[in-house]
Amino acid sequence: MRVFGDKRNSVVAAPTPEEIFERTREEGRCRLARPPLELAATAFMAGIDVVFGLIAMAVTAYLVAARLGSDLGRLFGAVAFGIAFVFVVVGRSELFTENFLVPVAGLDRRDRRSWWKLAELWLRTRFSTSSRACC
Repeated sequence: MRVFGDKRNSVVAAPTPEEIFERTREEGRCRLARPPLELAATAFMAGIDVVFGLIAMAVTAYLVAARLGSDLGRLFGAVAFGIAFVFVVVGRSELFTENFLVPVAGLDRRDRRSWWKLAELWLRTRFSTSSRACC
């Protein structure tokens, strides 16, 4: 990171693109190294987070629509649904559509096992999240 100013009044700038990529690569490697049980657990939690978001959306839309009309009800419901994605990101859950390209940055492109781990991650996450969210 670049730092500007003297020690008393320093301003920390945003990370450089290289730093962002290195952080993403490290996170991708961590995700590829997750054991199957941990992967299933994080995908399960992502499914629960999404279901919570759907419930929050429906309740909020209903309550707001009753007082302010259906258009504002839908708007506030959509905002409430966003809470689920905050939970997914902060909780580092594994939702197939959320940051599913991060593990690609962690691939060792010359190692076939790395590609198999990526396929396993995507397939297990897709199945685990979908099956838990439907229940």
